[in-house]
Amino acid sequence: MKTYKYKFGDQSNCMRLGNLLDDMWQVHEHFHKWQRQRYKDGLPYANYNAMAAHLTELKQTTHPHWKALPSQAIQEELKRIDAAYQRFFQQDR
Repeated sequence: MKTYKYKFGDQSNCMRLGNLLDDMWQVHEHFHKWQRQRYKDGLPYANYNAMAAHLTELKQTTHPHWKALPSQAIQEELKRIDAAYQRFFQQDR
């Protein structure tokens, strides 16, 4: 039996996967900061549809590298963020 040793970080597909994970974290962090800024500005909560529209705008203008991310993964992340905020606001009442 023959085995090979490769450093995990040196493979190009691992680098790409790492970059995609970093970009997904940027999406996650951006929308939480965006919601906090909207709250500070006195604007109402932006639901999933508003976040999706904002994401489309961001992909076209300031974050074109987010186009490489799988769209279903981004949609699921926005749904999770929306569900978390909805649960938070329901407990507040």
